[in-house]
Amino acid sequence: MPRLYQAIKRQEALSFAHRASFTERKKGVNFMHTIKRSLGVLITTAILISILGISAFAAEENGFQYTVTNGEAEVTGYTVTIGAVTIPDTLGGYPVTGIGGWLFAEDGCYEGVELTSVSIPKSVKSIGEGAFMCCPITDITLPQGLESIGEYAFSSTGLTNIFIPSSVTSIDVDAFGGCYDLTNITVEAGNTNYKSSGGALYNYAGTTLISCPAGLTGITISNGVKSITESAFEGCANITDVILPQTLTNIGGGAFINCTSLKSISIPQGVTKIGESTFNGCKDLINASIPQSVTSIGGYAFNYCTSLKSVTIMNSTLTIEKYAFNGCENFTICGLVGSTAQIYAVANGLQFVAISVGKTAAPTKSAVLVNGSSVAFQAYNIDGSNYFKLRDLAKVLSGTAKQVEVSWDAANNAINMTTGKAYTSVGGELAVSGDTVNKAATLTTSKVYLNGSVITVTAYNIGGNNYFKLRDVAAAINFGVTWNGTTNTIGIDTSTGYTA
Repeated sequence: MPRLYQAIKRQEALSFAHRASFTERKKGVNFMHTIKRSLGVLITTAILISILGISAFAAEENGFQYTVTNGEAEVTGYTVTIGAVTIPDTLGGYPVTGIGGWLFAEDGCYEGVELTSVSIPKSVKSIGEGAFMCCPITDITLPQGLESIGEYAFSSTGLTNIFIPSSVTSIDVDAFGGCYDLTNITVEAGNTNYKSSGGALYNYAGTTLISCPAGLTGITISNGVKSITESAFEGCANITDVILPQTLTNIGGGAFINCTSLKSISIPQGVTKIGESTFNGCKDLINASIPQSVTSIGGYAFNYCTSLKSVTIMNSTLTIEKYAFNGCENFTICGLVGSTAQIYAVANGLQFVAISVGKTAAPTKSAVLVNGSSVAFQAYNIDGSNYFKLRDLAKVLSGTAKQVEVSWDAANNAINMTTGKAYTSVGGELAVSGDTVNKAATLTTSKVYLNGSVITVTAYNIGGNNYFKLRDVAAAINFGVTWNGTTNTIGIDTSTGYTA
């Protein structure tokens, strides 16, 4: 099921649960719901037997419907009176190890039968997709021994805190999304898959932010986080500002969906795309800044960001998908002259403001050693980083293990690099003017391909030539770069790989 459709359906369900009266929602659905539960049990049983070829059957005991597979029971339905529910640790003499998908969810959302509390036995290892979605429970104890929590399992519940046992090894997307009173997710010490910080849920290494409680009013994401998973901030309606770390490279689709109080967002350099529905429904979002590294904006990325005033786009060839700014009116796009952002603005009747991205490039005064031998380059320093002509680098790498061919595709305004091939000289490589005057530098508008795939490298046009950040090229081709501050020397080493 597409993520956008899932988000819309979940939001519809949540809105319905909040607005409609329990009496009206309950009318005429109980009979059909009972039939649906029975059919669900029969279908599940048939699938298990016919496809998996294992011993399985369905039964009912004390108001709980369940299936047994390989000697373990999973609760799949119930006829008990909802309110305070205690799930038994055995059914039919079999240990209850699973809580089935959507078990209590539809009653919580559609039938108005309130599940006020639930007790889960220690035997349970898995909680299925959407099992408690929309239920008004405010507290729950997850048992030690629990291993997996399914997608939407506790989404849109009344939980205020959740404690994740050390035994949990899998938490699916949006397991706690839309819990507007949830302010803290705590992971038990000893869990080797997850950890918590500042109330949010991370992977154990601390490189991926998985879920931010929707009840938080602010959060600091520390450097070291490289990825934000899809729907991680979904429904965080009280957060007005999020500072994204410079280490970030990936933002999942729908990551900030329905963050209705978010005012502005600045995407750090290094993030390569803004996925589908990333900021969908952020109705208070006023400004967004998108760096050169971002190559595409997905469909519905800023859907109905109705307060949007300006979007700054620094990549001149960035792709803007259909409906990326659906429902946004009268905002201004700031970008480079001749860019795809300007084309998009004109085509959609939006105001476009050209921006200057000029830098000052100072001639590099450092010596350069290539595999220990001195080589003279016409190079420049911009904001503390050294920039070289790509063809100069290709020339000195030719014949080594890191050689790369470079070609120019004028029709597509693209530079192509192919590793493992000797460089073909075009003339003028390694020419040094000896000029010591600072020069103006503007961001290069060309796309860069490595072995057929687009890569992100920082490049500036200086005096009509493209100069590329040495460390970006080294990282892409994987050759070593060193710096000796004592001797003011840059080292290029083709016998080693790149180390940041």
